[in-house]
Amino acid sequence: KFFSKKRFIVQKMQDEFGKDIIWRKFFHSLLSVKHRENIFRCNFFLSSAGLKSFQNATMRGNYRLSLDTNTHNFVIFDCLTGAKLSTNTKKIIKLDDLSLLKHPDLLDDPKAAKMFLKSFKNCSKDSFFVCPSPVVANDLIKLDPSISTRVFIIPNVIPSIARIKPTVELLKNVITKSISLSIFSKYGGLRLKTNDFISCWFSEKIQIPKFIVCFSNLESKKNINTLVDAWSRLRLETKSDVKLLIFGNKINQIKEDKTHKEIEQQQLCDSALKCIKPYIISKDLIYLENVGNSDIALLYSAASCYVAPSFSETLCSAPLEALSCGCPAVVSDNPSNRFLLENAALYCDPYDEEDIANKIKSVLSNENDTNLEQRFNHDWLKIQEKFSSKTILDCWEKFFEAISPL
Repeated sequence: KFFSKKRFIVQKMQDEFGKDIIWRKFFHSLLSVKHRENIFRCNFFLSSAGLKSFQNATMRGNYRLSLDTNTHNFVIFDCLTGAKLSTNTKKIIKLDDLSLLKHPDLLDDPKAAKMFLKSFKNCSKDSFFVCPSPVVANDLIKLDPSISTRVFIIPNVIPSIARIKPTVELLKNVITKSISLSIFSKYGGLRLKTNDFISCWFSEKIQIPKFIVCFSNLESKKNINTLVDAWSRLRLETKSDVKLLIFGNKINQIKEDKTHKEIEQQQLCDSALKCIKPYIISKDLIYLENVGNSDIALLYSAASCYVAPSFSETLCSAPLEALSCGCPAVVSDNPSNRFLLENAALYCDPYDEEDIANKIKSVLSNENDTNLEQRFNHDWLKIQEKFSSKTILDCWEKFFEAISPL
């Protein structure tokens, strides 16, 4: 009814049209080509509705999308949805994060928390919930203790990336093709040239500079301002020339006729830009955008330390990817990170720039400590096994066995 009223078209994909696009868009970077045949045994539907429109429609508490699922034992959704399934089908919701409720001040949309609660009440009556960690599971049960027997913990598979032997030329190429300059010229009033950064970072032509790396967008929950202050403090205290490299998504330039949400996003962006502007001018900090997977592996392999002092984070794979490339990690001390990384990382207080600086200093001062490296490597191997595809597949099989008789 919703889609007919809104003049959306939903049509079952009957032929081969679009399969290559679907594979490239959603599966190619995640799965081996040997899984392609199994993937396309599934039914796919084409719609003129955008993803956001569809999610908004199915998440509204006063709207229930009816699906004919008689031929399916289970249907898995990756978000809260009020979709009504056939009687013999069990609805499974894979819920990775409760940041909408725990940290609403860090979100762009003030209505998101209200919509989440409304959707959760709609789902809690008839759904099974799969959470990636005990932290999320316990928080979910606090919302509604009656669902405790329908909440299961199944971590996500954490992909590992191969370590790359870094060279000066390879690193120069990545910086040259991915460095973000236009946004700083527009909002920072700076005239920047890529070659100026290359000359500053690679004054020693045959040596890779010592630098810290952070995978982050310029948004409030990533706590970039405190990271930059901690890094600046570290440079001052140790009198070292350690650089900082941040990479994330492209920073969108705000249109003239901006909405209220876009104004808030620009204010957040302006705050981060104001914080990092002096270090952009001195060429000690570089921001890269839209970095490819192989280039990410190179950055981690070349960096002396990975740092992520986020206020809020789900089970982020970035620190594990850094560890797999031999890059020690300093992350926020929170239950999600502790569950994910155990003893394979150093933990810091995201509100304390001195603590962040000290943890980074500890890593840099022990850079050639083989005992520390061996400890991290040992713990990293344990984590790899814990989040391997085989281990997680076993968890899913036990889950389906557990809920089948219910």
